[in-house]
Amino acid sequence: MEITRQLRKDKINKKGFAPIQVTVCWEGNRLRVATGERVRPEHWDEEAKRVRAVPGSYNTRINPKLDKLHNVAEQTQQTAYEQQQRLLYASLLSKPVVSRG
Repeated sequence: MEITRQLRKDKINKKGFAPIQVTVCWEGNRLRVATGERVRPEHWDEEAKRVRAVPGSYNTRINPKLDKLHNVAEQTQQTAYEQQQRLLYASLLSKPVVSRG
């Protein structure tokens, strides 16, 4: 399973914020997940794929949410593996932290 984060610079809103998307790839499948979070491009660390901490901003709350989404996807995959089942889109989408957008 590969989980990556992208800043959608092609979807910057009028206030200058771009949405953060997470892509989950497994067994030839790909699921793009809208996190519901937005950040200014200058506050995005492209190399680390994380939001830079900016004093006095909401940014410090975003990375924990992204980490939780990552962990939920990995746990869902592990559960499917242990139960000898295939990981399905529905399994990932049924988790409360994941919303499709």
